[in-house]
Amino acid sequence: MTFNWTFSDGFLIEGVGTANGWRNFNQRSNFIGDKWINLLMSYSNSSVGTLSNLAIRNFTIGQCIEGGQKYLKLNAQGKIIDILATSEGINCAGQDGLVGIQNINGVSILDDCCPSGMKCIQNEGCAYTGIDKCSDYTGEENCNFDDSNVVRRDPSWNSEICGKEENNESGNYKYECKCKWFPAGNSGSCRFIKEAVRRGGGGNPTPGEDSCTEFTCESTSSQGPCSDGQSIITITNIVTGGNCQSGQSNQAEISENCPASEEKIISCGKDPVILPFFGISQMVISLIFIVGIYLILMFRKKIKGER
Repeated sequence: MTFNWTFSDGFLIEGVGTANGWRNFNQRSNFIGDKWINLLMSYSNSSVGTLSNLAIRNFTIGQCIEGGQKYLKLNAQGKIIDILATSEGINCAGQDGLVGIQNINGVSILDDCCPSGMKCIQNEGCAYTGIDKCSDYTGEENCNFDDSNVVRRDPSWNSEICGKEENNESGNYKYECKCKWFPAGNSGSCRFIKEAVRRGGGGNPTPGEDSCTEFTCESTSSQGPCSDGQSIITITNIVTGGNCQSGQSNQAEISENCPASEEKIISCGKDPVILPFFGISQMVISLIFIVGIYLILMFRKKIKGER
């Protein structure tokens, strides 16, 4: 028997006989049922030929959908019982119904649901906080939890790298992008980082763990002046080693995913429109012209009234 799993993001797992595999989705659902898995099972022998059957399953990852604008309320069985707008009341507070970072049994948890750049406020819903990028955070806990959900708004965010997965002889790699306070403590600051996380292939220094960090890419950015509605963002990257004990990434992989510097162009506020041929004299002429038309119309109206 041959098994073939195809995931909605194009990831493929194949196997013959007893087959197994895993898939870590890097992004939560944007809409209900927008993720899917196709399982194709095939069996062949000389007497019956080839038999196959296709099974399709749609599913939703997470309860925060539509870019944080809606929250899915579930019952005890995990079924959707309501779809709530996060802009109202405490609908943005998540499954625990509590706003902000909570410490539950010694573990800090944040399950609020808001659009990027917004934060859940008690009885107000999602509100803009003035945090636009990772470096705007001034507190370690807020930074590491990214409680204003700005990592995707950060100028260093690269949709082609963040969330990307690769496979080679050392294992499966996933590039995770996040806001992270470094170094820990009062002397640190919030920074945008990319981590190359390897699963499988060994190399983790902790017994029983099968994942390790190959390398970390720390990014800082600066924005140039706005000209003709566009601005150039210059991004500088610094690579630091990870904790994998074997199978380190080669320099080509590091340079591809964490170059020393890079640039991107973004839209910005356009310069004021200049009307070079419209000065004070032109304004006076225009006013005289308008008054003249008005007097002519009033004169005609008066003549018609006298008739």
